[in-house]
Amino acid sequence: MQLTYLSFNDFLADASIKFEKWHKQDPTMKYGQVYFHLLSSSRPDIAESLRGTMLDPFHKDEVKGETHKFVESKW
Repeated sequence: MQLTYLSFNDFLADASIKFEKWHKQDPTMKYGQVYFHLLSSSRPDIAESLRGTMLDPFHKDEVKGETHKFVESKW
Protein backbone atom coordinates (compact mmCIF):
# COMPACT_ATOMS: atom_id res chain seq x y z
CA MET A 1 0.00 0.00 0.00
CA GLN A 2 1.39 3.38 -0.98
CA LEU A 3 1.15 6.12 1.63
CA THR A 4 0.77 9.77 0.71
CA TYR A 5 2.07 12.65 2.79
CA LEU A 6 1.52 16.28 1.85
CA SER A 7 4.87 17.31 3.27
CA PHE A 8 8.06 16.05 4.82
CA ASN A 9 6.80 17.31 8.19
CA ASP A 10 3.63 15.21 7.82
CA PHE A 11 5.86 12.21 7.12
CA LEU A 12 7.95 12.87 10.26
CA ALA A 13 4.87 13.28 12.43
CA ASP A 14 3.42 9.99 11.22
CA ALA A 15 6.75 8.22 11.68
CA SER A 16 6.82 9.30 15.33
CA ILE A 17 3.24 8.17 15.93
CA LYS A 18 3.74 4.83 14.21
CA PHE A 19 7.05 4.22 16.00
CA GLU A 20 5.40 4.59 19.40
CA LYS A 21 2.60 2.21 18.39
CA TRP A 22 4.81 -0.39 16.72
CA HIS A 23 7.50 -0.21 19.41
CA LYS A 24 4.88 -1.10 22.06
CA GLN A 25 3.98 -4.18 20.02
CA ASP A 26 7.62 -5.08 19.35
CA PRO A 27 10.18 -3.49 21.71
CA THR A 28 13.04 -4.50 19.39
CA MET A 29 11.66 -2.19 16.66
CA LYS A 30 14.03 0.68 15.87
CA TYR A 31 12.90 4.14 14.82
CA GLY A 32 15.04 3.84 11.69
CA GLN A 33 13.09 0.75 10.64
CA VAL A 34 9.79 2.59 10.91
CA TYR A 35 11.22 5.63 9.13
CA PHE A 36 12.58 3.56 6.26
CA HIS A 37 9.42 1.44 5.96
CA LEU A 38 7.18 4.51 5.74
CA LEU A 39 9.59 6.20 3.35
CA SER A 40 9.58 3.09 1.13
CA SER A 41 5.79 3.11 1.14
CA SER A 42 5.43 6.81 0.38
CA ARG A 43 8.55 7.78 -1.57
CA PRO A 44 10.28 4.63 -2.83
CA ASP A 45 12.52 6.76 -5.04
CA ILE A 46 14.04 8.45 -2.00
CA ALA A 47 14.21 5.25 0.04
CA GLU A 48 16.13 3.47 -2.72
CA SER A 49 18.62 6.32 -2.96
CA LEU A 50 19.35 5.84 0.78
CA ARG A 51 19.51 2.02 0.84
CA GLY A 52 22.96 0.75 1.77
CA THR A 53 24.51 4.20 2.16
CA MET A 54 25.88 5.88 5.28
CA LEU A 55 22.55 7.74 5.50
CA ASP A 56 20.44 4.55 5.51
CA PRO A 57 18.48 4.73 8.80
CA PHE A 58 17.12 1.17 8.87
CA HIS A 59 19.37 -0.29 11.59
CA LYS A 60 19.48 2.86 13.71
CA ASP A 61 17.70 3.76 16.94
CA GLU A 62 17.75 7.40 15.82
CA VAL A 63 17.83 9.00 12.38
CA LYS A 64 20.75 11.34 11.70
CA GLY A 65 20.16 14.98 10.95
CA GLU A 66 22.00 14.47 7.67
CA THR A 67 19.45 11.82 6.70
CA HIS A 68 16.54 14.13 7.49
CA LYS A 69 18.16 16.92 5.44
CA PHE A 70 18.72 14.59 2.49
CA VAL A 71 15.17 13.24 2.56
CA GLU A 72 13.64 16.69 2.95
CA SER A 73 15.71 18.05 0.03
CA LYS A 74 14.40 15.26 -2.23
CA TRP A 75 10.79 15.57 -1.06
